[in-house]
Amino acid sequence: MAKALASKSKSISLQRNAEGPDVQALKDENARLRELVIQLSELVIKNIVDTFENNDD
Repeated sequence: MAKALASKSKSISLQRNAEGPDVQALKDENARLRELVIQLSELVIKNIVDTFENNDD
């Protein structure tokens, strides 16, 4: 999955029109990446909480 995201990310960020980079595509990519960071952060926090809860036994 990481390879697919990296490949897609690279292809979007390298797209250009006559005036320069495709700013809207970069903004869309940024929004997707932010959502992935949020999901990853939630998983990490959940894992830490679960670890502490299991160690309290």
